[in-house]
Amino acid sequence: MSACRPVVVGRLFVGALVCVPAMAQVDASLKPVLSRDHASRMLAALDHAVDADDYASLFDPLYPDLHRLRTEWVRNALAAAGSARSELRDFATLGDRGVMLVHTTFGADATRLEVDRYVAFRADGRGLRATFDVEVNPKALPEAPLSRGDYSKFGCPACNYVMQPDDDWLVVPHVSERVGCLEAFSFYSLHSPTSVDVSVHLMTEQTPRALLEGLVREETTSRDVVGEVEPWQPTRYRSSTAPKGLEGARVEIASARSETTILHALRFGPVMYLFAAAGPGAHLDGERGRVDALLDSFMLRETDLGRVQATVRPVMMHTGGELDGAVYHNERLGLDLRGPDGWSSTLHCGGHLAHVSWSCPEHRGRMTLRVLAPPPGRMAWTELAADSSIDCCLESNPLTVEKDSGWHRAGAAGSARDIRFARDADGAVRQLRVVRPEDGGVLIVIDAQAPADELAAVVRCFDSLERR
Repeated sequence: MSACRPVVVGRLFVGALVCVPAMAQVDASLKPVLSRDHASRMLAALDHAVDADDYASLFDPLYPDLHRLRTEWVRNALAAAGSARSELRDFATLGDRGVMLVHTTFGADATRLEVDRYVAFRADGRGLRATFDVEVNPKALPEAPLSRGDYSKFGCPACNYVMQPDDDWLVVPHVSERVGCLEAFSFYSLHSPTSVDVSVHLMTEQTPRALLEGLVREETTSRDVVGEVEPWQPTRYRSSTAPKGLEGARVEIASARSETTILHALRFGPVMYLFAAAGPGAHLDGERGRVDALLDSFMLRETDLGRVQATVRPVMMHTGGELDGAVYHNERLGLDLRGPDGWSSTLHCGGHLAHVSWSCPEHRGRMTLRVLAPPPGRMAWTELAADSSIDCCLESNPLTVEKDSGWHRAGAAGSARDIRFARDADGAVRQLRVVRPEDGGVLIVIDAQAPADELAAVVRCFDSLERR
């Protein structure tokens, strides 16, 4: 038995009827308290709608731009991999909204795509209606993150902060390797199209004012109305007792699309915290009190950290790696690699699971190690996916490939592909080794460049790679 209703696309009524499973319907006169059973019914209806290429029909989107991107992603996943099967991992009611943590698999075998997401929904006279769907980083979630019922504090010991959102904010951690920072997450309001994006960066030189001024130059147009960049700190620190070295700034931007963005930046030592509150101007104006309360809840966990400790601790805790002379050791990834002796070595953070570089003191060569997480939707790297990523890099590289080994066995490390480029105008030669371990959980890229007569000594370091 199915219930049929017309499709609405934008503001246009479309005469076709789409069948939606009757289990998605709810008697509004009962005003149900949303339960796990409602969540299961909502999820089954969404999977049915995905397979019918009618995912958007079950939504009253609270965040239209996010909804458009997610609907496009779902359509592409369906086309690339096949039908959707979802598993309800967790559920909670927050006010009059239900929120599900969902694991969805598209297709099977080599084409399989997997994604974890939060889906918020409500009940009205038309039945169960989804309000937004957002991808979430499952590795950043505690066990049963919704049903644990603890929204009193959210933060990171490595990055030295804590925040205290109220129950209307849904905390959504993102995959930080994709956005190039120590960590990133968003607070989404469940009742208003208002969000606050938070990202944490290592910035040893730039001030909050300079960061915001640079963002204004890069991200705004002549049609946007940009306010003055002004000093800002959370209320608790606006006194003479504020920690030494804490500085902040804010700027407000009204776009030509009637969207408002309020950027706040706060720096303590080498760590920069960037906050971006955004929403339609009228809605954001009505939510300023709650946004300000959320930002004012920010608190440093420790205020007496030394600069070295404040720099090294987040890198080590987020990537699991450390340097011992020329040797990089990462216990979390089970990886060791020795760089060239006598070269300076640097740990980087953001954009990769691990990123290390070695530099010749005479500026005659460099070597880098990057460890990449699987592409979005993939649980593991395949050789095909790795080839696609390599090909994208080669297309943007002006150098000519001189030799490509193709994939070959590399002992216990897994399989490898070596690529050597022709000599550049300065006489330097570049060589890559891409390693895919048997489980495909990571992709390891070692990149070296040096004068032709010195490259062999650098490339020998590639062979020191050990996997545990």
